Amino acid sequence: IYQAQRNLVTINEKVSVWRISDGWYLKYFDGSSAAFSHDGGLLAVGTRESSINFYETDNWTLLETVGILEEEQPIVEGNFFGYIRGSSVAFLQFANQGKLLISVTDGNIIQLWGVP
Repeated sequence: IYQAQRNLVTINEKVSVWRISDGWYLKYFDGSSAAFSHDGGLLAVGTRESSINFYETDNWTLLETVGILEEEQPIVEGNFFGYIRGSSVAFLQFANQGKLLISVTDGNIIQLWGVP
């Protein structure tokens, strides 16, 4: 269970988002992991297909998807940049006041993503 300022995420087969104030169900996404940015304005959802989707939490609009290019090649898609290999995204955590996203694959590979 992950908590942002106003929303809560649970992960069980899918990533589900709930509003904390009244327990209202808001949205679900296909995914294996999730993390809110420090201000709660961005949700990163890791998938079983080796990609990370970034959503704006005001209206759940998909902002960017980063995924596989070639193993160990840098990925630059829109404003997000980092590295990813071909395995499921098992864990996500924002760091450095939301400017860095740390992802860990199910193969225990740590990846760092720059966040605008």
